[in-house]
Amino acid sequence: MTMTRGYRQIACRNCLARYKEPNYTSINLTAAERWSDGRRVRSLFDNGYGIRVCKCGKYYRLHEAIDMGLLTAPQIQEIEVDEQGDQVYHIPAFLLRQADDSIMDSLKSDTKSIVKKIKSFIFKKNIEVKRTKKVIVQQPLNAEIVEKIPNAIVVRDSEMYEIIRDKEEYSDALVLAARERYRMHLNDKYREPIKDYCKDRSRPIPDYEISDEHLANTKEILSSYFNSENIDWVDLGDLYRELGEFAKALECFEKAKRSEHNEADLEKFLRATNQKISNPLPI
Repeated sequence: MTMTRGYRQIACRNCLARYKEPNYTSINLTAAERWSDGRRVRSLFDNGYGIRVCKCGKYYRLHEAIDMGLLTAPQIQEIEVDEQGDQVYHIPAFLLRQADDSIMDSLKSDTKSIVKKIKSFIFKKNIEVKRTKKVIVQQPLNAEIVEKIPNAIVVRDSEMYEIIRDKEEYSDALVLAARERYRMHLNDKYREPIKDYCKDRSRPIPDYEISDEHLANTKEILSSYFNSENIDWVDLGDLYRELGEFAKALECFEKAKRSEHNEADLEKFLRATNQKISNPLPI
């Protein structure tokens, strides 16, 4: 389950404009549809792939924004209450006693005698102990403060081209994220035909003809994988499959370490590669 608690305040590094984002305490990556290129349809955790745009016109990744901490969050406190629901305050036992004349008289004696009598006094007398229980007290958000800070602006897929075009102005990580999302955007028109084919394999395999722009963008993503410290051979192989380089795709899939997390996807990619299908695949 995707759950939030309060908001996190972030700021644009270019102009220091402030925005708010939900403060996620847990996320659920389940979606109605998942695709081989990373597209998620009707996802239970839709954060716009982590890319935002500021009112100054600059784009940024959430990880690159200035983190200003929690804007405001429910104040949660655990307290003890008695059977009537009243809060219980713990006061040292000897402070609840009436003064004992014998102790007051002993003030004239030495320190050791005083300490001995106080200990004896505390432990010999019984104190009535009320039954208590611990409860959680939660204060509501300060709505007035929250409303003054605008929500971070989610970016449309088609705007990714602007980041790619002006790549010198942005970090390599942001440009790569933009390329991957732009790849999803360019693949969108091929999704319905391949879904129909998956429902009825007697149909011919749908055409997948990518433009020069699409090809160049995918190759840039491919080259970035080789600069990564830990290569994901499944993702790399699927990029080769999408480019129609099926032999290289199979080589990558052979190097991939199988696990319960990638087994099902890997089998689909292998089947599509052997059938020479380059289209994005529902997984």
